Amino acid sequence: MRSKAIINLDNLKYNLDLITEKIDKEKMMLVVKANAYGMGAKEIVEFAIKYGIKFYAVATIEEAMEIRKIDENIRILILSLVELEYIEFLVKNNIDITISRFEEIEYILSRNIKGNFHIAYDTGMGRIGFDSKNIEKALDMLKPIGIFSHLTSADSNEEFTKLQYKRFIEIADKYDIKYKHFLNSFGTENYNSYFNEFNLYRIGILAYGGELNNKYKPVMTLKGRVSFVKKLNEDWNIGYSNTFEAKKGDIIVTVSMGYADGLFRFLSNKGYVYFNNRKYKIIGNICMDQFMVLGDENIQVGDFVEIFGENILVKDVAKSIGTISYELLCAVSNRVERVYKGG
Repeated sequence: MRSKAIINLDNLKYNLDLITEKIDKEKMMLVVKANAYGMGAKEIVEFAIKYGIKFYAVATIEEAMEIRKIDENIRILILSLVELEYIEFLVKNNIDITISRFEEIEYILSRNIKGNFHIAYDTGMGRIGFDSKNIEKALDMLKPIGIFSHLTSADSNEEFTKLQYKRFIEIADKYDIKYKHFLNSFGTENYNSYFNEFNLYRIGILAYGGELNNKYKPVMTLKGRVSFVKKLNEDWNIGYSNTFEAKKGDIIVTVSMGYADGLFRFLSNKGYVYFNNRKYKIIGNICMDQFMVLGDENIQVGDFVEIFGENILVKDVAKSIGTISYELLCAVSNRVERVYKGG
């Protein structure tokens, strides 16, 4: 095994327990798109079903069908749009579908398709959904099982979040719709005490411990295996483009992980790994399959060093290179073996 992503199901349970102190378990829609943010959708869903979660959200038809095989009774919503020709197939497989265009509604009505549809309402995201001029017409035509909107900045802009809430609730309160969902992870963490009338909460990164405050535990720990160690006999350049000049006597550690495994090249000469209670600096440009670390005699061939996880938080790594934890988690490629512990 050259690299591994350790998925700690005990930490997942810990996070879910914290979330269910805020909302009822029956109201949680666990977001498992993008292979459950890199954690492994099949394994995460199997665990979450045992935990008692009954509603799941994905982004694609393929993701929906993958987890439909796990359980015929769980609810699954595709949050993104689907091609018209797949609507009947999805309905037959009891998949909830997001509706965002009149073309979709007309297609459904013309074929008298009876399914579970959720109308997307654009209250400020500017991505998908009916705008304020068309939302009521859409609701009147389709009479959906659900209506939802998506927050843009529940982590950073209270004023705009409350404006989105006002826009959403003014419409949602007019209709007798089974599912009304508005709060994502940041919204649930920061605004649930204000906006507590919803019967579904879309929970993603909060469950995986990737972005929010440190009371949530990281579920994924990414590690690479040391493949080579050498002590320099003279000053020497390290890696492509000679971006780091090591000194005589330095110990250079090569780790079997690279950008093809999901380790961002932006961490070259900037990031760190963790081993045996200390951090070691990544040196030189990260390669496709390997990277180098300025090590010491404590690191040996065969050791695994942590890139992020329990000791180096993924949100801190992301911040250091100007991105978000979601991107780093989702980037971990399939050639990194997932190892599940706990649960």
